[in-house]
Amino acid sequence: MAILFVCTGNICRSPTAEGVMRHKLALRGLAENVRVDSAGTHSYHVGEAPDPRTCQAAAQRGYLLNDLRARQVQLADFSDFNLILAADRQNMALLQNNCPPAYQPRLHYLLASLGNTSLGWKCPTRTMAEHAALIGCWT
Repeated sequence: MAILFVCTGNICRSPTAEGVMRHKLALRGLAENVRVDSAGTHSYHVGEAPDPRTCQAAAQRGYLLNDLRARQVQLADFSDFNLILAADRQNMALLQNNCPPAYQPRLHYLLASLGNTSLGWKCPTRTMAEHAALIGCWT
């Protein structure tokens, strides 16, 4: 099993989701069975670490993100990952436009399973409250 979390720049939402998922899988002894990664739909931050505020919010809850580095979604990701989770509608639209038809069923919204029906969560620039809320969903 392989899961890819996707947001816009891969420095806030998707690395947070990746870090939390890696931690939760390790706690359950499943880290060897599930490959987890994150990527961005845009190349704004390729090679950069997650935003310092994101790292701080995650670290306060026991999740370490400092070793992660941003990357952009690649065509091979659509075949390499069984589950590709988009952070919002804009990310989903870009994924759908670039995903080969055979892999479209692998695309889903990250927060849909948590009851989020608006799917409009945007990457925050002034506060990491959204990250705290996301991390809180998986505690």
